[in-house]
Amino acid sequence: MDDEHKSREQLLYELEELRCLVSGTHAGKAIEDARQQLLGIIDFLPDATFVIDGEKRVVAWNRAIEEMTGIPKKDILGKGDYAYSVPFYGDRRPVLIDLIFNRETKFSHDYDFILKKGNTLYAEVFVPVIHRGKGAYLWVTASPLYDSSERLIGAIESIRDVSYHKRTEEALRREKEYVDFIVSTAANLICCVNPDGITTSVNQEVASVTGYEPGEIIGHDWWRLFYPGEEYAQVERFFECLWKGPIHNYEMTLTTKYGEKRVISWNMIKRYEAGGDLAEIVGIGTDITELKHMQEELRHQAEKIKRFAYSVSHDLKSPIIGITGLTRLLHRQYKDLLDEKGRKYCEQILKSSEQATTLVEEINQYIRARELPLFFETVKPKEILKMIRGEFDPLLSMRQIEWKEPERMPPIVADRLSLSRIFRNLVDNALKYGGERLSEIEIGYDVSGEYHVFTIHDNGMGIKTEGCEKIFDLFQRNESSRGVEGTGLGLAIVKELVEKHRGMVSVESGPNSGTTFSVSISRHL
Repeated sequence: MDDEHKSREQLLYELEELRCLVSGTHAGKAIEDARQQLLGIIDFLPDATFVIDGEKRVVAWNRAIEEMTGIPKKDILGKGDYAYSVPFYGDRRPVLIDLIFNRETKFSHDYDFILKKGNTLYAEVFVPVIHRGKGAYLWVTASPLYDSSERLIGAIESIRDVSYHKRTEEALRREKEYVDFIVSTAANLICCVNPDGITTSVNQEVASVTGYEPGEIIGHDWWRLFYPGEEYAQVERFFECLWKGPIHNYEMTLTTKYGEKRVISWNMIKRYEAGGDLAEIVGIGTDITELKHMQEELRHQAEKIKRFAYSVSHDLKSPIIGITGLTRLLHRQYKDLLDEKGRKYCEQILKSSEQATTLVEEINQYIRARELPLFFETVKPKEILKMIRGEFDPLLSMRQIEWKEPERMPPIVADRLSLSRIFRNLVDNALKYGGERLSEIEIGYDVSGEYHVFTIHDNGMGIKTEGCEKIFDLFQRNESSRGVEGTGLGLAIVKELVEKHRGMVSVESGPNSGTTFSVSISRHL
């Protein structure tokens, strides 16, 4: 609008100069020169502009309005009877400039608004005809023209196409309505708090969870309202974290209007003004109170199950040991009295009781893998592999199985006992299920992104790919393991221990390609 203001000031200055010239001695020539100068200025104004005289005849129609309407000046100069409205509305009717002559002018179309500052009128309106019938939103100004005796002799109207700005405003309005709708109906708590702690905005979910109406929250200190007394210590810890960067899943316990405690998990960011000053803290929260209650109940139930499992395994182990001992005693002292079938029965009882003892021990190992805390320290995988190889060396030698491992492996951070158990179970798995064709077990190591990756490959008979992913579940055994003793817990224990190292375990296998287990362990423990 500054350019328009300057152009209008320049035009009024020229009109004043014209008035002075009229009163001079060479008025005739001076008037004509000034008139031409004035028309030249009007013609080159950037905004579409026209001028009418006291009879409402068009006396100036500049280049910009020619371009806007498609009407050349030769076709409209000198015409009255509202001819200047036809290019915009398709018919003759009063427009803003006519208010200069008659304040009671009635319009057959609606202006969005009309303002008056001094002698100048300002308005905004949609006109349907220009731009080949597409229409446009126009910003319009109209001012009176006076002669030297302050007599109204005409008026000037300038027009600017603001359709782009209106479309932008409309798009922003729709976007704001959409955002407001999303915020107001969101299942999350959403709030905005200024640097002084005063709440500037909340959605309906905040009101639903806290029991306060939005009007009872907005304009009040958020922190003092929801974290009274000793609970305010949460706020101090929160701000220590907030100044370090965005906050994700930060749990705080607020107090509702009725004194109830609710646990909210917050994600919060700081929004800054263009100048760099903190504008507000924007928080998006989730009420996890019920989730916390369920987690506590699950922990309670898990503890009960753990105690039950330990009790059952202990109660089972004692009679199994008794059965094993009695059977061995029977076999040793009365084998001469037993026939071949009796001795065979004793051997079967011994074998079954040993399997039951192994199963109980594996169950205990699985429970310990799930429940016992890990001690992360720097360990050397080469040392652990040396120990594992020593345990299996007699069997490796007897079956002439070659053992391969990298010459160098870097130290890693892990739980030593867990890493030993992982390697032991996977090597034992290869020896059990590799079959007669097994002749090689190879350990590999690599780094992949955020993980240490160990591979345990054997060239044995392989595993059927159907249901291969289920072998890490409890008591699951692949069809290829038929006829081989096992509890179905070894790989489940591996999975538990690997996941406690924030990693994952997978298997690839085929009938002719052997089996490869991949164990990924986080590098950031």
